[in-house]
Amino acid sequence: SAVWNDPYLDKSVINSNGYTIEIKAGETTELPITNVYRGKLSVTKTTNTGKNLKNWKFEIRDNTGALVETITTDANGYAESGLLKVGQTYSVTEVTGSDSYWSYDTQTKSVKIVANATTNVTFTNNHYGRVSVKKTTNTGANLSGWVFDIKNSSGTIVATITTDTNGKATSGNLAPGSYTVVERANSSSYWVSDTAAKSVTVTAGQTASVTVNNMHYGRIRVVKTTNTGANLNGWVFDIKDSAGTIVATLTTDANGVATSGNLLPGNYTVVERASGSAYWVSDVSPKSVTVVAGSTKDVTANNMHYGRITISKTTNTGVDKDNWVFTVYTDSACTKVAKDKNGNAVTMTTNTNGTAVSGYLLPGNYYVKETGGTRWSDTYYWTMSTEVKTVKVIGG
Repeated sequence: SAVWNDPYLDKSVINSNGYTIEIKAGETTELPITNVYRGKLSVTKTTNTGKNLKNWKFEIRDNTGALVETITTDANGYAESGLLKVGQTYSVTEVTGSDSYWSYDTQTKSVKIVANATTNVTFTNNHYGRVSVKKTTNTGANLSGWVFDIKNSSGTIVATITTDTNGKATSGNLAPGSYTVVERANSSSYWVSDTAAKSVTVTAGQTASVTVNNMHYGRIRVVKTTNTGANLNGWVFDIKDSAGTIVATLTTDANGVATSGNLLPGNYTVVERASGSAYWVSDVSPKSVTVVAGSTKDVTANNMHYGRITISKTTNTGVDKDNWVFTVYTDSACTKVAKDKNGNAVTMTTNTNGTAVSGYLLPGNYYVKETGGTRWSDTYYWTMSTEVKTVKVIGG
């Protein structure tokens, strides 16, 4: 009958073996039969993605806490209990899993059973993904402490993560969708950080990876010195890499200092371009230097500035000015002959114009004395100058 097929009819209280009654003549015998009706409860499972609705388990317990039934959702996220007592309140809790990508609805939901009805409760679980950043550097070092902001599609920062000693940082759970990852720039000028926004799509149940490479550089500083302490600016230096290629050209400032831009760590040579002036001896020998990331290596180059002495010979007749010999000394007693930049003793012989020029001398005071010549022995017709002249040589 329709009554028998009623889903809320509790057939468990009906005597399936039938009833025995005694029929008496002339009497109507009454057989009282009471049908017991129950109610049910159902669970609707929802997720933030609309997927993964099947096989969620829920425990139904009575008001004493005793487990009455465990139900499992179908592909549509629906699960229904068996018949439950009308008027009694049952509690429903989800059996949570261990998958950390899920946020489970851990609430205990109370349901009072109504006769001939199914009372529904909804549980919503959220399925997330994550973003993992891998930091690399050109040196393979300095991987920890890099900070990244993760922004949603509206540009709002939803997470800030910092790399560990392995250069790795992983966000907490993020709702599926589009994000950008932006590194916060390092304040050190030795670093060039990859601060370009990296687009990434977060998928539920997965970790999206982003690799960001930073470059760590060093520098070379040239310090120019001279024997006079002057003329420090304007000296030009080429920096060459290990292949001999010029990677930077520097010019010293008024303090004699020139600093390169950022250079990759490695071996370099610093070569000064020689001065075009013969008064200078430039330190043009290549200087080897190893650039280390995060530091500036100093190279010192010393140049020598020289001067010269010019002799102008005169006579009372205005002729015979050639072949007079002069010697330059470093002491007023004229006992120590000066030497030029090549180590040669400085003596000079005048030409037909009566002129003689010394070799290149370090700046300072010198003493010049006439010491000979083709007419030196002719003391009858000539009176020679015996004066010692003091000369101050200036560089250049």
